[in-house]
Amino acid sequence: MKYIDELTTIGMTKDQASVYETLVSSLVLPVRVIAQKSGISRELTYVVLDQLIEKGFVEKIAGSTKVALYRALHPETIHSLVSTKKRKADEALLAYEQVLSEMSSEFNAVRNRPHVKFFEGLNGIDEIYTDIIASTKTIYVFRSIFDYSHEAIRLAVSDQIQKQVDAGVRSYVISPKLPHMSDQVYKHNLKRNITRKIIPVEKFSLPAQIMIYSNKVAITSFKSTISTTIIENADISETFLKLFQYVWDSIEEK
Repeated sequence: MKYIDELTTIGMTKDQASVYETLVSSLVLPVRVIAQKSGISRELTYVVLDQLIEKGFVEKIAGSTKVALYRALHPETIHSLVSTKKRKADEALLAYEQVLSEMSSEFNAVRNRPHVKFFEGLNGIDEIYTDIIASTKTIYVFRSIFDYSHEAIRLAVSDQIQKQVDAGVRSYVISPKLPHMSDQVYKHNLKRNITRKIIPVEKFSLPAQIMIYSNKVAITSFKSTISTTIIENADISETFLKLFQYVWDSIEEK
């Protein structure tokens, strides 16, 4: 069969495509021969022929013999099918666009509560990092004073930063001044799409990290046990982002 893929793409089933192609390459055929050449059962061939007749691809020839004969109609009928499908798709898209705004408002009104997920341990970190790569190109971070004290977190962060570099994700980080930070580290971070602003640790000592991205706010506590809360809500995300921007703009460059 030469045209199976093309015929199934335009909407035929595999069996319909097999039967139609068999008839296209012949003048007229009885069911027995059609079934044999198409590779499907004789009973199913009757069903498929009725489907193709209904679609306008095949016709049954009335004759003097008791054996029913079938032949394919011109392949230009396929163009009619494709055109009809395209017209219906265009009509569906237009109808969707006309009601989208109203439907979205109704959807949001009913589901105004934030979607919240909780995680314990490194599972929450993995969830955030996977989601970032899949859903955004920009993240905003209030860094915790305690994240660097967890070796597993340091390793996870290092691996994630490289993934974000590869994915073209840019990070803006407000961080306390930690002992490991230096001008070299700052310059290296810039090369990895990380822009930081530093606050003296005595003024900025958060027990939990806050990450803002894609209408989500992810809060991870590091002080005792590692636990993560991810809140998905546009208003909450926007609120945290405005707070981030206010703090960011308030930090004087050194």
